Amino acid sequence: MKQAHADTVLQSDARGGIRVSLAALVLANLLPLGLVAAGAWDVAEVVFFYWFENLVVGFYNLLRIATARQLAIRDKVGLGSFFTVHYGIFCLGHMVFLVDVFGFPSVQPGQPAPGGGFVLFDVIAAPELLFPSRFWWPLLALLVSHGYSFVTHYVLGGERLKANESVLMGRPYGRIVVMHLWLFVGGFLIKYWNAPMAGLLALVLLKTAIDSGSHTYLHRSRRKAKARRKKKA
Repeated sequence: MKQAHADTVLQSDARGGIRVSLAALVLANLLPLGLVAAGAWDVAEVVFFYWFENLVVGFYNLLRIATARQLAIRDKVGLGSFFTVHYGIFCLGHMVFLVDVFGFPSVQPGQPAPGGGFVLFDVIAAPELLFPSRFWWPLLALLVSHGYSFVTHYVLGGERLKANESVLMGRPYGRIVVMHLWLFVGGFLIKYWNAPMAGLLALVLLKTAIDSGSHTYLHRSRRKAKARRKKKA
């Protein structure tokens, strides 16, 4: 009876915890809309910032592959190389599309591009085109936030002990799907209908839906794993 009561309390606490974390996630995703409405950022900066976050996610996924216990070194090298190329192609394609719609974040309208106007040559000639100084602190915050999750859950929480190839390859692609779908909807609204706020709203709603589903799944998986460890103990 006491055990059943304790389990009920734990489940209640878990539900409360996930509600709080989901509320924080939703508020964080709505923040860009507030920044644009307040005139602090424009739509292009927010969209590029989401693209930068995909790069951060990819970076930490490479660290997950490198530290996964179940993978041999040969498998880590092979999987890491494949992921870098495959994930990188998507990110590169998204960047080209975003530059086509918005231009580079660091280039004023009418300013000549250093690489002759071809996106890849421009980036090679001047990588800072993609990294305006106003992005540095937010990007650092992204690195710290995702780094904290990596250390807390993956390293110290033991997720690296059971991570396999399918988990490591599939985890980061939810964000790629968000950006990919949005390019066809939000990008169209912005480029052809001249409706930047509608395009940004589409991106925020899509990202929030994907993030919420992923967050809920991971939260439940971690809670079940914790419960199993307690039973074994």
